[in-house]
Amino acid sequence: MQYELSEMPQYKFAKIMEETEDATLLNYNFMDGGFYTVSGIIPDCKYFCTTFMNDPEMMKQQDETVKNGDVDYVVTCREELTSEIYDCISEAEFFFEGDDCTFYLYRNNSL
Repeated sequence: MQYELSEMPQYKFAKIMEETEDATLLNYNFMDGGFYTVSGIIPDCKYFCTTFMNDPEMMKQQDETVKNGDVDYVVTCREELTSEIYDCISEAEFFFEGDDCTFYLYRNNSL
């Protein structure tokens, strides 16, 4: 590989999330990019990431999860999250799906 693991957003964010015991995670509005695998977090939301299916229930459920603060961490790709419950605690630039993009890690501010 041409990258060190520490350079990859998945590993950078996993190191932060490991500070929270039994952490929960949501990939908000993008396909899973390996964040669950690297962090060892098992999804506990039905729509833990989005897919190419155009299912309005999928985004409604993700929006409700964020609105209610149901998970400890939220990862976004190419978009910033607007929420009073989550604070952006880290970001990482990386090549993803044929383009350079920014990943953002948000933590529930009740932690």
